[in-house]
Amino acid sequence: MGLGAIINYSLGIIALILYYQTERNVLFWLCLVVLFAVFWTHGIMHNFAMDIAKVKRDLLLRNLEREQGGEAEINRLKSAPLKISKQDLNAVPNHLTIANMCWTILLYVLLVVALF
Repeated sequence: MGLGAIINYSLGIIALILYYQTERNVLFWLCLVVLFAVFWTHGIMHNFAMDIAKVKRDLLLRNLEREQGGEAEINRLKSAPLKISKQDLNAVPNHLTIANMCWTILLYVLLVVALF
């Protein structure tokens, strides 16, 4: 999870706390739904990128096995953690990114409304 996601979730939780203290029930539940939507769309985008990273690693493993690569190198590659690259992030559909951005902006608007 990146710094941007941590900031978004933290600001959403702050907005939730502010709405809970002022007893604005409708805005509290709206903020909760928006925070859930931000978390959900972020998770879906992460899953797309991880799937592409897994496909790339599996392709590399198949190529190593076909080229009679060393057993130590194949085991090292199998046990290495997956890392998402910039190319993997490009596999995320634009509509998911736009949805996440819209939910995040709505979360910021709710935070500003809670502050005033």
